[in-house]
Amino acid sequence: MQRVYIGFVLLLAASLAAQNISSSLSGTIVDQSGATMAGAKVEVMEGATGFQRETITNDRGFFNFPDLKPGGYSVRVNTPGFKRYEQSGLEISSGEQRNLGTIRLSVGETSESITVTAESAPVQLGSSERSGTLTGKELGEMA
Repeated sequence: MQRVYIGFVLLLAASLAAQNISSSLSGTIVDQSGATMAGAKVEVMEGATGFQRETITNDRGFFNFPDLKPGGYSVRVNTPGFKRYEQSGLEISSGEQRNLGTIRLSVGETSESITVTAESAPVQLGSSERSGTLTGKELGEMA
């Protein structure tokens, strides 16, 4: 009996250590014609802590910010000859792999900008895992 208990505790500890709490944010940058934009500067900012990171899109216009902590983020894209793109209100959950899809930049001066505010609920595509908290009353109503 004691071996079973010790085995259970070890299995539980291993599963807790394997849980992934980091998230990621990715997308693809294209111009007005739909051509991918290599070398575009993409910045991500977390509002509560002031955390900021930047990257450059690859030859397919793709960018990725791995290992983000859950929180509220904004994304900014700056490329010479195009209007600056900003998207705010991105709430990223623990373990979420958020893809912003295709971001289309408009030709213009960098002093002009396009701002998008995210209002919709995120769709979890990276995992089928969902969690929530039920009250005792809700559990009783399920029976």
